[in-house]
Amino acid sequence: MIYFIYSSYTLKKDVERSILATDKIKVCGKYLGIKTSPGATRAGPKDYITFQNDDGSISQFHSIPRYQNELFDLKQIYADDRICYYYSLKYTVNGNDYFISRIDILRNR
Repeated sequence: MIYFIYSSYTLKKDVERSILATDKIKVCGKYLGIKTSPGATRAGPKDYITFQNDDGSISQFHSIPRYQNELFDLKQIYADDRICYYYSLKYTVNGNDYFISRIDILRNR
């Protein structure tokens, strides 16, 4: 129980730092959707917001709906939509995952 409370508090602080960061990177590309990857046995599978960047590389960010739903609505973004997303290289959540703090949809289809 104590671990759960501590980890929730830490996650909230990590998310806040990521949102307020002034060093955000902007990357543009194509939204590929939510992909599920098997997680550790105890934790179960993890959902990742997945993009194909303009340079052809694939980026995945851990989906944390309880925070991201307040920042943007993934239900308004469709597979293959052109987007730009923002995240900080300085701050991570859960120790090693970057957090998307903003998504701009580019409606040039």
